[in-house]
Amino acid sequence: MIHFSHPSQFLGLIEQWHNHKSYYLHNGHPFVSTFYGARLSFGESSPSNGWQKHYREPLQAKGIWTYFVPAFSDAMGSPTGFTYAFPVIDGVMNWDGAWPYESDGQVDVSSASDQAYLTDTHTYSKTFMMGTL
Repeated sequence: MIHFSHPSQFLGLIEQWHNHKSYYLHNGHPFVSTFYGARLSFGESSPSNGWQKHYREPLQAKGIWTYFVPAFSDAMGSPTGFTYAFPVIDGVMNWDGAWPYESDGQVDVSSASDQAYLTDTHTYSKTFMMGTL
């Protein structure tokens, strides 16, 4: 998957467009998501610390407080405890829960991962956003 390897590659886009009249705001804050980044620490001790130092803090220093709801599709393990492991996020998007993996063949899509993320995010008063087809 091709992706940005560091927040500095896209912070300028947020800075440029966050005040545009058509930019989606959640409770007055620019909404930001991503499809990757659970294993990117940007040289910090953990991915959450990396996102805090290299994404949150540079924007906040410029007065931009985003509402960050990533779909960290590269996250490993169970959804349980995910939001605890990433205090930097405001919520989670379960993009991969919208359809089966190709290797599963034609099967009904389970809502089990959605339910697990929903329970986890509500435990920590975070937002859950379900992926859709």
